[in-house]
Amino acid sequence: NGQEVRTVQMHRQATEYLQLREQWARALDAAVPLDLRALTLRYDIWVGRTAMLRDDTSIRRTAIAIAQNLDATLAEINAFVQAADAVLGGDLPEAARRAELARLHPQLMALGDTMHELALSASHLATEEQTERDLVLSRYTRTALAATALLALMTLAFAGLSLRQMRQLRRRHDALEALTADLR
Repeated sequence: NGQEVRTVQMHRQATEYLQLREQWARALDAAVPLDLRALTLRYDIWVGRTAMLRDDTSIRRTAIAIAQNLDATLAEINAFVQAADAVLGGDLPEAARRAELARLHPQLMALGDTMHELALSASHLATEEQTERDLVLSRYTRTALAATALLALMTLAFAGLSLRQMRQLRRRHDALEALTADLR
């Protein structure tokens, strides 16, 4: 259903965040060559996923339903994105880029709880909605079973009345035949 798709999208955002965070940590490791392309790819994917929270989409409506402070969260994300765009897109020497990445790292880490909470809350919302659907379906099923049982009882009662009528007709027919025979 739609809520499950939105929940998966929210989890994808959280997963993309974790992958970005992992790639960012690799970029900070001076013992490893800086792979700006891999970092930029992870970053662009995550930014694309978080854009769904800004645009008027079903994912935004779900996020608003689970996070009343979504606009504050988006402001934090936007501030990080603006700073990161300058670092990732700028023409900086590797040492200066690593220093800027290190400066932005705490800001990136601070977004972790928010991304996780959005995904977790979306799962809770989906579970609550599924539980409500299950309860409605259960009530409907009980009502349908009760109606079926009532119809079955009415059918049996009608069959019993019909059988009784047939027996009465048979007795009257036999009585009429006996009377006819006596009259002959």
